[in-house]
Amino acid sequence: MPGDSAPRPGEAAADPARVAGAAGWLYSRPTDLFIMLAPFAATAVCAAVELSRGQGRVLERDYAAWISQFVFGNTSHVILTFLLLLVRRDVLRAAPNQARLIVVGGVTAFLASFGFLWLFARTIPAWVDFGTSIVVVFATHHALSQTKGIWALYGLRAVGLGLGRPDRREQSLQRVFVPIGLVLLMVRLLFVPAETNRTFPLLQAIPGQPAVLPFAVVWGLVFAWVAYAAYVALAMRRGGASPARALYVLLHCLAVAITLRWPAWGTAVSAGMHGLEYYFLSARMLGPAQGETSRVRGPIVWVCMAVAMAPALVIGVLLSPFKGAFGLPASANDTVEIGRLLLNAVVMTHYFTDAFIYRFRIPSVRAVALRRLHFV
Repeated sequence: MPGDSAPRPGEAAADPARVAGAAGWLYSRPTDLFIMLAPFAATAVCAAVELSRGQGRVLERDYAAWISQFVFGNTSHVILTFLLLLVRRDVLRAAPNQARLIVVGGVTAFLASFGFLWLFARTIPAWVDFGTSIVVVFATHHALSQTKGIWALYGLRAVGLGLGRPDRREQSLQRVFVPIGLVLLMVRLLFVPAETNRTFPLLQAIPGQPAVLPFAVVWGLVFAWVAYAAYVALAMRRGGASPARALYVLLHCLAVAITLRWPAWGTAVSAGMHGLEYYFLSARMLGPAQGETSRVRGPIVWVCMAVAMAPALVIGVLLSPFKGAFGLPASANDTVEIGRLLLNAVVMTHYFTDAFIYRFRIPSVRAVALRRLHFV
């Protein structure tokens, strides 16, 4: 994702047609607020329903997770990476040898990922959580990196509006956002009991191995993250961060804090934000750049996105909490399971491919992406 280097003055030109007021919104006030707040609202509704029905129920958590994955797009959005490369060849060829790296590397990543997932799911199922744990490490790193990148885009937007460049303190804290978040979240998910009355962690990487740390460690993890978030808030206040950027970053910090205490609910929030961010980022990238003529524009962009994501959405429906309503025969389970493994292999390939599409430290890649995002 974007954000490998700090924005520079003069890189972004003000775009009054797409920015309302001087708050520094990335798209518009309604769109940005929808991306930030809709996952919180949906997850809060599911949590309230669960609470009203008493403890011990997991169905509402299942619905919260499914909504974040297939409605807000945390899983279904991965197809959009490949749609972008198909429709906008300038993104594919933004740097020398990038097309070859993406095509050859992407095919290799897909085959290796599918083989890896098949091994643990079908050959040694007792170790399936070990494979899942490795995937979650990649997924968490990817999601945090996207947040860091969009944080940087908000900084670029502020520069273009004349609101000032993020100061050095904010940039320093931005650089450590991913490693700090990744370490704290992995400790929580892999080494601490899932809840106070549980023995095993949420991800049981080694079969039969209880959590190696006591649940009380959770409060230390939360404290460490809240301290980091407080430093971020202070740096933004002193540096005069735009309101939109401050809101975006602090809401993501809140989502991580919730995950550290209540992993299922916090993951639903952060995953939903991640998917919605990618929906709108992809829509902007797929649309015509400034001065470019293209039939893929306006509502047609969203139609193309919906068609591309349709196979993922079908698999999502077959994996949903309400799949029992379809009355599928037992013989269909294997087919659905293979579909799930294929989709997860696409997810892993998306992680690999995105690392090249948004290598902003490479000037030509940066120039192509910013042009498509209407920042230049």
